[in-house]
Amino acid sequence: MIVLERVIWYKAGDVFHIYTSGDEHFGTLACQEHLIVDQYNRIANDPFGLYIGMGDKGEYITPTDKRWEQELISPWVERDRIAYTQARRFIEVAKPIRDGRLPYSGDSKMLGLHSGNHEDSYGKLGADNIHRTICEELNVPSLGRTAITRISWREINGNTTWSMLIRSSHPDVGAVTEAGKKKKLLDTMKNWPTCDIVVMGHMHSVETAEITYKDLNKAGHIVDRDRAGAVTGCWYETYLEGAETGYGERKEYSPSKLGCPVFKINPAKRQIRVTRAY
Repeated sequence: MIVLERVIWYKAGDVFHIYTSGDEHFGTLACQEHLIVDQYNRIANDPFGLYIGMGDKGEYITPTDKRWEQELISPWVERDRIAYTQARRFIEVAKPIRDGRLPYSGDSKMLGLHSGNHEDSYGKLGADNIHRTICEELNVPSLGRTAITRISWREINGNTTWSMLIRSSHPDVGAVTEAGKKKKLLDTMKNWPTCDIVVMGHMHSVETAEITYKDLNKAGHIVDRDRAGAVTGCWYETYLEGAETGYGERKEYSPSKLGCPVFKINPAKRQIRVTRAY
């Protein structure tokens, strides 16, 4: 498990947006590239936007993989450099977020990138570590498959600091039904009770949860506190009209929910809300 520390400065009234987006699967016809480009440009142009990449950035399926389907590979993918060209496409689309700067500090909006099962499966074939290559090219932290990120929100010209914990992962396990995916999310939130935000990739669905609990503040008053979680969606269309049947369609996976969640953070109020960004 990776542990990451970040300090983010704020002023009273600021509301930050943490976008947790992954499962892009660049390089297959099922990848809805135009939607990704639109969403990632919105993140890059959001002055208070932050981004965590949730893994499976490319399809990374080659002819030696049992899931290989030549008819579903995007026409721009070079057949002798399949993973490389898919990785280059992700880098191209994600660079505006990496180059985006937060107010006050000028730090990058990109907190880090997760690896997913598609990156790992490609690596197990004896190929190169495509995830590490992407992280090095973008000069951003690798979050591995599971990470804890502590964000220390610090008020400018003030003494207030709020330490917020985010648990993010791209697990191998998942669920088939929406209820099962929501239960998996809630179970993980239960297992990590000190984490303010819990996010999980891989399940190709957008499911959200918010929990309010009671706490005692420094002044000795009982106050409401927020926790929130999400299954972080995807950009892969399981049932693609006019195309050959893919592995997801053959296995009768549930239709995917395209898009990603966004967490709206008001550090001064220690308030967390989650909605679907797309």
